[in-house]
Amino acid sequence: MEIFDKFDNDKNIFISAFINFYGEKNSEYIIDRIKNANTIWHDSKSIEDNSDIFSHIITDMSKDRLEYFLSKRKSEAFLQSSYIDEFNLLVLPQDYNISHIIHEINHMIASHVISLSPYAVINGISFSMERGDEVILENDSMNEVINQLMTFDIINELKRLGINVVYTPSWQDNAFPLIMPFYNRFKDSLKELYISGDFQAFVNQFDKERFQDFLQFIFMKLFKIKRKLRQNEQITVIKEEIEKVENYIDDMVLEPSIGAKK
Repeated sequence: MEIFDKFDNDKNIFISAFINFYGEKNSEYIIDRIKNANTIWHDSKSIEDNSDIFSHIITDMSKDRLEYFLSKRKSEAFLQSSYIDEFNLLVLPQDYNISHIIHEINHMIASHVISLSPYAVINGISFSMERGDEVILENDSMNEVINQLMTFDIINELKRLGINVVYTPSWQDNAFPLIMPFYNRFKDSLKELYISGDFQAFVNQFDKERFQDFLQFIFMKLFKIKRKLRQNEQITVIKEEIEKVENYIDDMVLEPSIGAKK
């Protein structure tokens, strides 16, 4: 259980970095979320479908509780870094990759469960909804990029606190140039969205039709980036694409006086 001791020892410095990023006013919420999460540590190795998952994870949860979680999700969900909203469960890497840990904690900060039956969750700019036998995800890829941009900023807060951390790039870094104009301009309101889960308040600053056009444009660009990654092709975000993002932003933002009337 050494990894749990290490995580417990590091929680306070992680909390400080998150509070520095999100603001002191959100300290109580951040402390509560980080202190009270369930945690599983996975070894990041793939296993055969019939292998014993218990040999690939470490947890301080009771076996009955863990078996309950396993009965609700495919075993693969517990063998990769993630945050599982319905269980308030962080699945973190045994190699203690700080970038992955901060990324998943930030997903946890942004998670707001609306309903478990039917399943409905707001997580940052994305939301998940149960429809029939499947769960529909909206804006998930864009939210992953935003979450990774925040991860980069929070790791910089750790560095300012004196922690020697090496940032680990991920697939989302390929999309940073594309999302950066949106992230930089709306960082404060994105932070508020992550903390509050009030998606409606966030979108009220935009013309809704133009905002949807922007989301669709980003969806297609991220889809192509991920496809190129799967095919091991070079990825380049060109100047014209960044300018198009900036134009979308200018067109969809409502004037403050107009937004106030909505």
